[in-house]
Amino acid sequence: MIFSGERNGKKHIDMIFEGAKTQTRRLKCRYEVGKTYAVQPKRCAKADPRGRIKILARFAESTVNVISKDDAMAEGGYTPEEYENLFNTMYHEWTSRWTYMFEVVHGEKA
Repeated sequence: MIFSGERNGKKHIDMIFEGAKTQTRRLKCRYEVGKTYAVQPKRCAKADPRGRIKILARFAESTVNVISKDDAMAEGGYTPEEYENLFNTMYHEWTSRWTYMFEVVHGEKA
């Protein structure tokens, strides 16, 4: 799974391994609950050697759902307004998205 973002000079990928980022929102439903995935800083890059993430939960959201304060924090320390603005700049005309909750799993290989 690719995490190329940054918040206040700190990379999302580092925030994942520090436990500060535990959620991600994506337009496609391609990741399965219970499976682990490599963490990559960009497409075609090697997986981060610090570990993998395990998907704990997955649920759908639509444009009528606004992210909560807790969920915005779990996305990397944002306010709801900051996060929604960021998401809307990346995905201009979205109508639904998938939320993935995850945890870091150490010592597991691909």
